[in-house]
Amino acid sequence: MKGLSKVLGAAFLVGGLALIAAVFFLFLKECQPENLFYLNLAACCLMYVVSFVTMYDIVGSVDDVAKAAAGFGLRWIADGTYIFSVILLVVLSIVCQLNFNLCLIIHIALLLVYLWSVFVASRMGNLVSGFEKKEEQRRSGLELIKSRLDEVELSCRLSSGGSYMPKIENIREELRYISPSDGAAAQTIEAKIVEALALVSVKLSSNGVAEEIEAGLDQVLVLIDMRKKQY
Repeated sequence: MKGLSKVLGAAFLVGGLALIAAVFFLFLKECQPENLFYLNLAACCLMYVVSFVTMYDIVGSVDDVAKAAAGFGLRWIADGTYIFSVILLVVLSIVCQLNFNLCLIIHIALLLVYLWSVFVASRMGNLVSGFEKKEEQRRSGLELIKSRLDEVELSCRLSSGGSYMPKIENIREELRYISPSDGAAAQTIEAKIVEALALVSVKLSSNGVAEEIEAGLDQVLVLIDMRKKQY
């Protein structure tokens, strides 16, 4: 499927460029000086490539598009402005018979402004994506703790009839007051909480000694209290 997508993409790219060239050679060849004709042709081909690449970027898996979506807004504005400006300049160069040197300078300026806009959009997209990734990493430890606590609750209900549920609910309530953190100390404590919960789950599943299970749950509460102090 990916191979077919690439083939179709290449076909649309080549076909679009061929169509632009045909329009220029069939209808616009005699309307402008030769040097300006080829300048406008090259500018329109570049404009088409720009629009094609932007459209091609939004084709793909949901995850790939979501990762790149942060900078799409500015990218679309930059592309739209560049495409409109190129078309307008080409039309004006023919209608108003603008000088080649003037058109060349304006085309170069438009291209530089466009490249700068794409650079800014890319940087902003990377910053947003990096922030989202960092936030996801900060929350991952707490999500794992909640997942382990769900396992403990299930084991408790199946093996002990829910006798430890008050303490488990207490643990769940205390977890609500923990803020995500990417600090080394916070991650270390989170790992110990996960380990302690896993041990409790094993003891519950194997009908372990009640005192050991209580002690394990108490240890989790102590670790959570320590984790609250890490930001």
